[in-house]
Amino acid sequence: MSLISSRAPRRFALAVVALALVSLAGAGTPVAAQGDLIETPVRLVLTRQPPWHDDSGPLDIKMRIKNDGVAELTGFTLQLIRYERLTSRTSLEESFDGGFGPTYAFPKEFQRAIGPGGTESVRLEDPISALFPLGPGEAGVYPLTIAVLDPTTGETLDEQHTQLIYYPSEPEIRLLLVPVVPLNDVPARAPDGNYHEDVSSGGWPLETGLRLDGWLDGLLNAIQEESGDLHLGLAPTPRLVEEIADMADGYTRVSSATEVEEVPEDSIEARTAAAWLDDLTDTLDSAGVQPLLVPYSFPDLPALVSELESADRQVSTGQQVMADHADSVINARWLFPPGGRLDAGALDDLRISGIAARTFFSPDSLEGSDNPLNGCPEQSPSFTCPVRVRSEAEEAVGYVADGNLQARLSALEREGEKQVMLQRFFAETAMIREELPGVRDRVIQATIPAGWRPGPGLSRRLFRGLASAPWLRTLTPSEGLRRTRPQVRGVVPNLPDSSLQPDESYYAQVSETQAVVEQFKSIGPPEDLLVRLRRNLLVAQSRSWWVDASRLEEGREYATRAAEEVSDEFSKIRMSGRDAITLTSREGPVSFVVSNNTGYRVTLDFRLASQQLRFEDEAFTETIPPGNRIIQRQATAQSSGTFAMDALVETPEGSPVTQKRIYIRSTELNRVALGLTIAALLFVVIFYALRAVQRRKRGVNGQPTETTPA
Repeated sequence: MSLISSRAPRRFALAVVALALVSLAGAGTPVAAQGDLIETPVRLVLTRQPPWHDDSGPLDIKMRIKNDGVAELTGFTLQLIRYERLTSRTSLEESFDGGFGPTYAFPKEFQRAIGPGGTESVRLEDPISALFPLGPGEAGVYPLTIAVLDPTTGETLDEQHTQLIYYPSEPEIRLLLVPVVPLNDVPARAPDGNYHEDVSSGGWPLETGLRLDGWLDGLLNAIQEESGDLHLGLAPTPRLVEEIADMADGYTRVSSATEVEEVPEDSIEARTAAAWLDDLTDTLDSAGVQPLLVPYSFPDLPALVSELESADRQVSTGQQVMADHADSVINARWLFPPGGRLDAGALDDLRISGIAARTFFSPDSLEGSDNPLNGCPEQSPSFTCPVRVRSEAEEAVGYVADGNLQARLSALEREGEKQVMLQRFFAETAMIREELPGVRDRVIQATIPAGWRPGPGLSRRLFRGLASAPWLRTLTPSEGLRRTRPQVRGVVPNLPDSSLQPDESYYAQVSETQAVVEQFKSIGPPEDLLVRLRRNLLVAQSRSWWVDASRLEEGREYATRAAEEVSDEFSKIRMSGRDAITLTSREGPVSFVVSNNTGYRVTLDFRLASQQLRFEDEAFTETIPPGNRIIQRQATAQSSGTFAMDALVETPEGSPVTQKRIYIRSTELNRVALGLTIAALLFVVIFYALRAVQRRKRGVNGQPTETTPA
C-alpha cells in the first residue's frame, strides 16, 4: 500500500516519501476515501498543538501512544502528512476525516518499547520547515494527519487528523472576534439552603471547581494571564456568584448519608471561595473585560414570555446579586440571554422594560436569507457584522453567533479529543479570515459553551491562542459595535421548544408556587427566608436543568419544596381555646387563642362569621408575636339557643391559614321567656284566688253560691 494513504496499511520507505513530494503537482483525491483504517489495539492521542505556526518555530506537537494490546510494541514510527491548503469552510469540514491530495509526508522513527497497557508520550520538536521543504508556504489552513506505524511492516496502527494553521508573517488585516465567556454551573445550593453531596461524582462539584486544578479557577486564571492582549465579554451567572459568596461566609454541607457538616468561614474551602470571588471582581474590573448581565439563574427567556414579570424578576435579581457580591454594577442595557435564545415575544418583553438594548442572538433567533452569500460587510459565505433587530417595542443592537463556529465550540463540551476540537475552532476562525483577507472591519462573535468544564491547561491554550493568533484581534462587545455598521435583521416570531425543555405543567407549577410565596410574604416573614424561597423559584426556571429527566426533576424540586415550606410555616399558626362558649347576657365576649410557633411576628387577618351573632369587628387585623395570643371580641346574640361561630385566619392577601369553629350558647333570652311564663302563671293563680274569695263573701251574706252539678 502507499505510504500516503491515511486509511490503509502503509509501507515505510524513502522512495515513497519521494513519491509524496512528487504529488505536489498531482491529484486532489481525499485521502480518507482510499481505504479503511485497520482496527488495532494501539491508540494515538493528540495532547498538545500550538494554535498556529510561523516559518521559524518548532512543530511543538505532543502525542500520546497507548498500547491496549497483549503484546509489546517494540518500537513505532510517527508519520506526518501535510495536505494542500484549504480554500473554504466547506473544505475544512470535509478535511476532519483526512485531507485532499497529500503534498508532503515525512516519518520519524522511535526506538521505544511500549508494553501491554502502557503509554508513551512523544514531543515533535522538528522545525516547521520540515513540512514545507520547498520554502515558506502560503498563509492559511492545511490539513495535517499524524499516524503511528509499525516500523517493521509499515502498517498504520492509528492516526489523528488535525489542522496546521500557518502564517509565515503577520497579516496586515485581521478578523475581529468578539468572544463571550459565560461562567455557569448547575445550582449547587439545595432548596433547604445547604450544599448536598452529588451522588454521581461523590463530592461537592462547586468545591471541586474552585480548587487550584478546578475549571472555575482555571478559567479566571487563564483570562487574567492574557490581560491586556485579550478582550472579551464576561458573563457570570448571578446564582453561581451568590452560591460562592455564601460558601465564603461558611456553609453547611450534607453527605449522601445525610450527615451534616458545618464548614466554617476560616476553612480552606471557604477561604478558596472568598479568593475566587476576589479574583472575579478584579477580572470584571480589568481592562479588556466587559461585564455582561445574565438573568439570575440562567433561564430560557422565550419560555418565560407567558410568566408575567418572571423575566424582569430574573434580570433585577441578577443585578442585585452582582452588586452585592461582586462589587459590579452591571447595566441591564447589555444582556446576555442564555443560549442566545430570543424571539419576538421575549425581546418585546425585555425592551418594554428597558432591558437588552444591546444583546446576543443565536443563529435560529433571526430570520435567515435565501442568498448563500448574504455576508456582511461584503458578500461572502460568512456573516461578519453586528445586527440591528427591530421588534414591536423598540430595536436592539447586538451580535448573531456564527453557527459553524458555535458547533466547533460545542464540541469542546463532549467527551473526546479536546485538543483536536480546539484546533478545529481556531482553524474555523482562520478560514473565515481567508474568505476575504483584504477586507477590514469584519466582526464575528463566538460564545464559549456555558456547560464547558475545561481543565486549566485547556483553558490556558484557548485564551492564549485567542490573544496571540496573528489573524485575529479580540474585542469587547462594545468595541465591536464601534468598528462597523450593524445590518438590519428580523427576529423570528417564536422559537421552537428545545427537545429537553420541560412542558407547560412545569412552568405552571412554578407560577402557582410564586403566588403562594407572595401570599406568604404578606404575613411578614424574615427577609432571608423570603429571599431564599423567591430565588429558589427562579432557580427552578434555569436552563441548567435541561440535561435529562432526572435533572429536570431536581429543578422541579425547588418549586415543590418552596410550596411545602410555606405550607409548613402556615401550619405553625394554629387556633385553640374552648370549643363552646356560654353567653349569660345578650352581649358578651367571645375569645380564642392563636398560637404562633414560627419564631417571628406575623400579621394576620381575622374574620368572624355567624348567622345568630353580631360582632363589633367582624374583620380585623392583628400582629401576633411568637407564642400564644388571646383574641377577644364583643358579640351580641340575636336569639337564644346554641349556634356555630367560625373564626377564620387569612393572610392580608386573602389566603387561608387556619380556622376554628366555636359553638355559642345564649341563655339571656331564655330567662326573659321564663319570667314571662311565671308572670302569666301568677296572673292566673291570682285571678282564680280572687274569684274564690268573692264567692265566699257572697255566701256569708246569704247569697247562694254556684255549685258544680254532679
